[in-house]
Amino acid sequence: MVSHAVQHTCSYCDKNAVCRRHYNGYVCICKDGYYGSGEWCKVINPCHSNVCHRDAHCVPNGESYSCRCKDGYEGDGYGCSVADPCRSNPCHQQASCRKGIDWDYTCVCKRGYRGDGRFCAVYDPCQDAPCHKDATCTSHGESYTCACKDGYTGNGQYCDVLDPCRSNPCDQHASCQRGIDWDYTCVCKRGYRGDGRFCTVYNPCQDAPCHKDATCTSHGESYTCACKDGYTGDGQYCDVMNPCDPHPCHKYATCTKGADYQYQCDCNDGYTGDGRFCVELDPCQSSPCHDYATCHATYGGEYTCTCNSGYAGDGSYCEEINPCHPNPCHHYATCKRAYGGRHTCTCNSGYTGDGGHCEELDPCLSSPCHHYATCERAYGGRYICTCNNGYAGDGKHCEVLDPCHTNPCHRYATCTRGYGSQYTCSCNKGYVGNGRRCKVFDPCENSKCHKHAKCNRFGRFYKCTCKTGYKGNGKKCRLDKCYNHKCPVHSTCYPNVLKGRVCRCNDPYYGNGGVCYCEL
Repeated sequence: MVSHAVQHTCSYCDKNAVCRRHYNGYVCICKDGYYGSGEWCKVINPCHSNVCHRDAHCVPNGESYSCRCKDGYEGDGYGCSVADPCRSNPCHQQASCRKGIDWDYTCVCKRGYRGDGRFCAVYDPCQDAPCHKDATCTSHGESYTCACKDGYTGNGQYCDVLDPCRSNPCDQHASCQRGIDWDYTCVCKRGYRGDGRFCTVYNPCQDAPCHKDATCTSHGESYTCACKDGYTGDGQYCDVMNPCDPHPCHKYATCTKGADYQYQCDCNDGYTGDGRFCVELDPCQSSPCHDYATCHATYGGEYTCTCNSGYAGDGSYCEEINPCHPNPCHHYATCKRAYGGRHTCTCNSGYTGDGGHCEELDPCLSSPCHHYATCERAYGGRYICTCNNGYAGDGKHCEVLDPCHTNPCHRYATCTRGYGSQYTCSCNKGYVGNGRRCKVFDPCENSKCHKHAKCNRFGRFYKCTCKTGYKGNGKKCRLDKCYNHKCPVHSTCYPNVLKGRVCRCNDPYYGNGGVCYCEL
């Protein structure tokens, strides 16, 4: 409510006020469409009941208003849609329109002109508003002078109005604070509450400073908070008795406290059950090993793969062992594979022995063949010289063959020549396997990332990152209860055991988080 002071003359009235006789003096009353003390009058804002589109601005015009779509939108103001900001040539004829981000645009005056782009003119030193907002700038060529407007005092660079608090318009227990122009605000002093024009003694408990589960007791200007029966805490924060102490869940489960003595039991990673009873998961159930390998479960959900008897490999891939390679029998005997990786040695026709050693009287006793060849007895006392495995020639002369020449290894492996016809296959860098079979090494296959995390490869290394909506180091992730939750202005979201999450006012604001206030 604005008071009207009695004056001895009408000269104090604002230009938008009328002067009326009142007892032994005069009072100033603002005209229709204005409000104030009469000595100052301000236009009533017709945009208070704004009915414009959400993407439009309300522009007051006396007692009426108009709706104007925001930059980047077009329409009549009551309805607005996104448009090309430069299509309507919004800039001055001496300016260029530059499209920005999100339908924003910038008007830039051309060379030799000054302005905001919407209006450009030949440069005027007063155009950059070098004077105070309540002063008038007068240009003199390239220089200018500043003079305060009527009703203000100062050097033009700074102008001030007369003090509206000089007449003590507030309660005796309030302080008067100047506002803009002739406006002012009354604020009750410490220990009092009210609108400033009327102040009463302050009850510190009326602003609910304690926790919702606590009782506030006032002691003059101070107060104490005490948690209610069934709760514990300092009164500023109260919590129910912890239902997870003592631990009610299985030893391989985690207890999570809820509201009103409620709790939840969840089995730990690597275990399954209802939380009250948990058993270790069998990692071999999904048959992760090769068909010719056996899976052995280890502690913590891990497992190992071992190739079965008669097979060789790393367990993820197994191939049958050839007991006849290299040849374990006598060179005049034949090796035959038997079941289970075993073999038998039988002397060749015309020879005698146990297969491990065979003898025959023949022309080969004089070693007529090359030392890397085998002499075989033929009919009629003749013999045949045949180069041994890994060698080539007519038997009289034999040369060593390169066992890697035929590329016996996997395409992502390297063949290394050994003694005679021996060779080894080794997977190249970045691949794993036995050399005959190689696959790309994926460090994420056996990663220790959490089930709510994703594994990112970096060469032979990996990094665990919690998925959206979770937080942690990737090996342990927990639900981010504040994810995608927006608190009101001047407040921040915090996890809360009872409510899941709460909004708390930022310093120096106070309130319940839903509404925050700043004490002036």
